[in-house]
Amino acid sequence: EFGLATDLHGIVIIAMSPVLSISILALVYLHGLTKLVRAKISVFRERRWIGFGPSTMDAGNRTRYFQGYALIGIAAVFNVFCICLNRI
Repeated sequence: EFGLATDLHGIVIIAMSPVLSISILALVYLHGLTKLVRAKISVFRERRWIGFGPSTMDAGNRTRYFQGYALIGIAAVFNVFCICLNRI
């Protein structure tokens, strides 16, 4: 019954607490960066130091590459949400 309302309430509580929001944001950013670096290592092993995009990666690393950027994007949106919520 109260699933969505409880979830939204929890998100607002996390966003209003600077320590919690910074900790969670740091973990999400770090997880995204880790996925991105792990995907790029496969390209570096082939001695390709400069490259843009996942075109030279295999399917698994390409998925990790996009997941890494998605996590970083989600953390950035939540970061802006936390900043806006704390300025009210």
